[in-house]
Amino acid sequence: YSLLLDDLRDSGLFFSETTMIPMSAKTLKIPIVAASGHPSPSRVAENAKKPVANITFGQVSLSLEKYACLIPWSDELMEDGIVDIEAFVRSFAVDWFGIVFDNILFRGDATLNGLEDFTTTFITTSGTNFNTVTVDNLISAIGALRAVDLVGAKWYMTPQTWAHLHTKKGTTNDNYYLNPFETMGQKTLLGFPVVFTDSANAPLFTAGDTGIKYITFGNLKKVYVGVKNGMTIDIATSNVASYVDQSDSNTVHYAFQENQTVIRLEKRIDLDI
Repeated sequence: YSLLLDDLRDSGLFFSETTMIPMSAKTLKIPIVAASGHPSPSRVAENAKKPVANITFGQVSLSLEKYACLIPWSDELMEDGIVDIEAFVRSFAVDWFGIVFDNILFRGDATLNGLEDFTTTFITTSGTNFNTVTVDNLISAIGALRAVDLVGAKWYMTPQTWAHLHTKKGTTNDNYYLNPFETMGQKTLLGFPVVFTDSANAPLFTAGDTGIKYITFGNLKKVYVGVKNGMTIDIATSNVASYVDQSDSNTVHYAFQENQTVIRLEKRIDLDI
């Protein structure tokens, strides 16, 4: 199923923009150099001792979590349908997993932290509501990062956020802060590329959106995604399998009684920065 995995990588930012780390076990510990405590060479006089400068290491720990679902359908649907149901389900799985993992990348879930949870690495700006965001906030986000962090950095936001930024005008001369006729078509902002994603938060324009993060600026290659193998795809025909439905109270037996086929989709991942 290598083609399916390739499509999955192309369909979402989770697999295309981040750094993929193949894992052979459930847990992987990656040593990293800490942000401070680097060795600093010093001038040494002739015949003098050289100073000792140790490296300070940190650690990123990846531990795989399983994401999976069962998708059943009737044998008659496969026989009588005008499309290849199995191929359709496989295509649906590509989109579904791409959306789920992109949502995790930006907003996290109950198990994995997303970019919103790493405010010390990815700069965020929030006010009473999204209408309070100014161009100065965007400039400050660039200035808050190190030069090395700006290499390959991009803006990530919804199309709604991108459009609203270009409606902001001055109060005295009614001029646009950002020239929509230049930057919108090029999808660049203050010299850095803009990437659209529906997994980022869309503006609410109300007091209820206080503290919500709408725009991510940084290099997603600094997000490490642990994966094991590809996506597992298993198909059980009507005479070999059964499953417990969503109510956890009813066991569905395919066999000859209900004439159903099921596809099982699984992928194990983790992420850290």
